[in-house]
Amino acid sequence: ATISQTFQKCVEILYAKSSNVDIWPDMGQVQAFMPPTFYENFPSCRVIIEFFIQRPTNPTEQQSSFSNYKNHNTVKSLIGIAPSGAITFISELYNGAISDRELTLRSGVIEKLEASDCVLADKGFTVLSDMFESKGCTLFTPNVRKDNIQFPVNERCENKKVSSHRCHIKRYLHTGVT
Repeated sequence: ATISQTFQKCVEILYAKSSNVDIWPDMGQVQAFMPPTFYENFPSCRVIIEFFIQRPTNPTEQQSSFSNYKNHNTVKSLIGIAPSGAITFISELYNGAISDRELTLRSGVIEKLEASDCVLADKGFTVLSDMFESKGCTLFTPNVRKDNIQFPVNERCENKKVSSHRCHIKRYLHTGVT
């Protein structure tokens, strides 16, 4: 128990000290380390964003973090990585009941973006496209299929291009963060 408490206190101190460090790179830095495939397909890509969800272990936190949508307890964070794979943005944690729109607004990621930046995200972000457009940014998400009709060839190609570049954040979250 003493080791656990000491470790928890060390994590809290590290968080307090490091949470003020700005890890958001300027566009020159992003492009300097951008893989060639990104430079060919999404040269103005600043960040790939994803919601990261985790179930809290504390019973009190579980009560306040129950998500009816997910039907279990979650806490959410908005994570961003540069095309190179470097983490560039981590939001505060929020209870799972918070909407994706509200989390995106509160996170501050929109304020960090510059006009003409490109953002890659999953199809859940399509309802937030107005927030990115108001900043002058382009949001690329896979197209959503309607009425179980197969996509035309050009939309299939665009979906494949977006998804193959977005997979970097999924790979990172499953190997680097969790």
